[in-house]
Amino acid sequence: MKTRLQVLSEEERSRVHEESLDILQHAGVRVQTPLGRQILKDAGALVDESSEVVQFPKKLVEQSLELAPKDFSLGARRPGADLRMNGGGSTLCLDGSGTMARYYGLPAQTSSGGSDAHVLDVQCAYERGTMALPTALAWPDIVVGPGLLDGSMVSCLEKLLIDTEAFRFARQGHRGVVTDEEKWLTDAIKEVGPGGHYLSQTSTRTSVHSGEWFLSDLGAHESYDRWRASRKGSFLQEVRERVDQILTTHEPLPLDEGVEKELERIRESAERNS
Repeated sequence: MKTRLQVLSEEERSRVHEESLDILQHAGVRVQTPLGRQILKDAGALVDESSEVVQFPKKLVEQSLELAPKDFSLGARRPGADLRMNGGGSTLCLDGSGTMARYYGLPAQTSSGGSDAHVLDVQCAYERGTMALPTALAWPDIVVGPGLLDGSMVSCLEKLLIDTEAFRFARQGHRGVVTDEEKWLTDAIKEVGPGGHYLSQTSTRTSVHSGEWFLSDLGAHESYDRWRASRKGSFLQEVRERVDQILTTHEPLPLDEGVEKELERIRESAERNS
C-alpha cells in the first residue's frame, strides 16, 4: 500500500481543465517575443500583434496535450543518475502544478516551498516541515527548491542538507505500509511472546538493513545519557560540520573539453562586454 496525496477530486480537476481551456481561448496569454508569437501562430494559435496577446483554440490545446511526451529521461552527467520522468520515482532538485500534470498523465514538477526565515531557526523548521510531506506525498517527478531561505531568494547549504533529509523522510512516508505476505509476522510475535524483544529475529535484521525503517544519521537518536556523554553539539552545528566535510571531500566530475572551451568563451565574452 502506497500513500499518495490528491489535493483535488476528479470532478475538481476536470473543472480546472475546462476553465483553463476557456481562459486560454478567450483571454489568452501575452507573449512578448516576436519569434514566440510566430511559432504559436504557425501552430494554429490566434495572434494579435498590436497587443501581443495569443489566444489558444480548445482543439489546439487538446491536440498539444495528446502530443506531449508522457515519459522521457533527464540525462545526468554522473553515470547511473539519469532521472526517468513519469516513471514512478521522485527526486529532489534545485526549482505547474503536480496535481494537474498527473491529471493529464504528464511528468510533474513541483516546489516544496522555501521559508521566509532569514536564518536557520524554528520558523524555518516549521514552515519547511508543513510543506515537505504533503508535497512528497503528491509524488511529483521532481521536487524543486531545496536549501532556500528569505522567500526563496537565498541559497543555504545547511538547509539544503536538512531539506534532503526531510525528503528522505517523506519518501519513506510515500512508500506507505508494506503489507506483503512475508511482512505478517504473526509467528514471530507468538515466538517472542509478551514482554520479549525482537532483536534476535531475522525479520528485524532484514528490515533494518533493507531500508524498511528509515534511520537518519543526523541529529540525536540515542538515549539522553548517551547523548550527554557523547558531548555532541547542537543539530545545526552537526549539519554545518557535515557541510564542511562534503565540501572538503567532494570530487566533482570533470567537464568535457568542449564544455570547458564553451564556458571559457562565455567568460571572455562577458569580460569584453562588462
